[in-house]
Amino acid sequence: MDRNLILWRFNFFIVFQILIFTYSIKIKLKIYIVNIIRNNNHINEINKFLTRNNYYIET
Repeated sequence: MDRNLILWRFNFFIVFQILIFTYSIKIKLKIYIVNIIRNNNHINEINKFLTRNNYYIET
């Protein structure tokens, strides 16, 4: 009985750790993707400004 309880707690702890890990990875991925999109928009704005003034930049 005691051994089963310890094993159950251990399994629960592992599952909990895995859930937290996957959740944090999802959040990091979302932040990363949003930053990429924002950076691309920023680069596009710079390009528009520079091409308006007859300068060109390669992305």
